[in-house]
Amino acid sequence: MRARTRSATCDGTPRVALCAFGDAFFGPWVVVEGRATVIPLPDAMDPLVALYRQVAGEHPDWDEFRSAMATERRVVIRVDIERAGPDVAG
Repeated sequence: MRARTRSATCDGTPRVALCAFGDAFFGPWVVVEGRATVIPLPDAMDPLVALYRQVAGEHPDWDEFRSAMATERRVVIRVDIERAGPDVAG
């Protein structure tokens, strides 16, 4: 289990916080916090394929993609957002 996954679940309360920046470090930003659900393989495979399609379109070799996800022991961390902020740009 990778550090981020372990960190999201280590204290028995699956919570995460994510800070996202725009292109400039001192530009707009947002923090979201919420409950995390770790979805391991094989249940994570369909969401991983869907995410790839959203970001990059069709993969040239889906069997290779699935094999790589299994080899790398990928998981999906789903976050039910409970709080986000700030209400204005950073």
